[in-house]
Amino acid sequence: MGFWDTASWASGLVGDRKNLDNVKMYGQGIANSFLPEFLDKDEVTWEDMSSGSQSAIQEFVNAQFKAKPWEGKRGFIYEDLNKHFKAKSIFEGGDAFSNVGALKTTLGQFTVEPTEDGGFNIIDTYDFNKNSKYGKPTMSNIGSYLNPWSDRDAPGTGLKAVAGRLYGAARLYGERQIPVGSPNAMKVNLRIPGRKTVSAPLAVNTGNDPANVNIPDKPIWQRVSDMLMPSAEAASRQEVTKQTADVFGDELQQQGWEGATVLEGQEEVAFREWFTKSPYALEYQQRNGRAPNMDDPDYDYRGLWKTYGPEKAFAKVEESDGQQYYHGYSRAPDGGKWLKNPSSNPTAWMEVAMSGLNPEFMAKNYGVQSEEQLHAAISKDNTPEGRAKWASIYQKSKDFDGHQAAKQQAAEQIAPTSPTGADTNLDKLSFGEAFKRALSDPATVAKGRFMWRGRPYAAKYEEK
Repeated sequence: MGFWDTASWASGLVGDRKNLDNVKMYGQGIANSFLPEFLDKDEVTWEDMSSGSQSAIQEFVNAQFKAKPWEGKRGFIYEDLNKHFKAKSIFEGGDAFSNVGALKTTLGQFTVEPTEDGGFNIIDTYDFNKNSKYGKPTMSNIGSYLNPWSDRDAPGTGLKAVAGRLYGAARLYGERQIPVGSPNAMKVNLRIPGRKTVSAPLAVNTGNDPANVNIPDKPIWQRVSDMLMPSAEAASRQEVTKQTADVFGDELQQQGWEGATVLEGQEEVAFREWFTKSPYALEYQQRNGRAPNMDDPDYDYRGLWKTYGPEKAFAKVEESDGQQYYHGYSRAPDGGKWLKNPSSNPTAWMEVAMSGLNPEFMAKNYGVQSEEQLHAAISKDNTPEGRAKWASIYQKSKDFDGHQAAKQQAAEQIAPTSPTGADTNLDKLSFGEAFKRALSDPATVAKGRFMWRGRPYAAKYEEK
């Protein structure tokens, strides 16, 4: 586990109480200064940021763009963040580990560029300008800030003064290890997803062309780097897969997806606030060391929130390890709109199995008597092996459906057609067979007669 992932894990432990993105970014930059170039982390992406930082930066950018739209790149500085959030400097009582405080001490100055899909690109470089007010970045100066008996000035008194000294030491050490232009600096490239369009399904790999590969090929040293220090971006990429080529994949590739739900104004703000504090997001952060992507191109979290409501959006489901975890639903409550992208979401096959398996076949062959039993059985098999097992069962169920339909069709073809007097050719039958046919037809009986070989006969039977 690399530094970034360790810090993300620690962030999950403190939950909503503190935002440690500034600690993660500073620590990763310092770690870069000691690691070989091919093992360090060169870029910070949107997925690397906590959900709290994501919400804060998106709120800020949306507000600025709504107040005064722009084209191309526009720069923002530390004071713009203070003005929008009505925040104070960390030396004037501001919290460095709030969402806003973490944002100010990670970005500070940055550039924002609108994108065609309604999103934004945020560009910055995480490094430290030299010649700050804290003096030269020498080890003796850094030590003086850490020495409680030195006469080094720090803003405030008591704990504030201690915090000021620590900040001064960290600032100087940053200037020393991550100066402007240093290879230890990290590019900040935050891509805020837009909501005007929906990402197309992932391309199927048709050969060695890297453009057609879901997970791009990498040099050996970069693969070693990802193995030793996997980033949140790499973890996200591994979670998104194309459908397996099986009976489920064949059906899912044909399913249409209406795309993600678009929310506006306060409704979007309410959704984001709910999502970051939802039991699913908190559990996901604790399990994975990072926040879930609320703008996931393969899952419509906004549609889930709108159709199920905030209280019923997530339900606990038992997985293959025997533990129960929160999950969102595959479809809207009416069974119509897909919330998962059926062409690429790795668990969409479960919905196909749930809705497509023949209840009579499952009861007869597997003892499954209810939807609840079926749901529990499928949920436990959320593994590649489990999917393969249920694909086999699903195919057998489809074969059963086909056999039943063939039997029904054969029965309908064999059933005798009711005679309708002159419209029915009874001449080819013996008189006895023609008489029986006539008596079996209510219309002929009501008429009282039938024709046989050109002559009328009474369509009734009288005992003598």
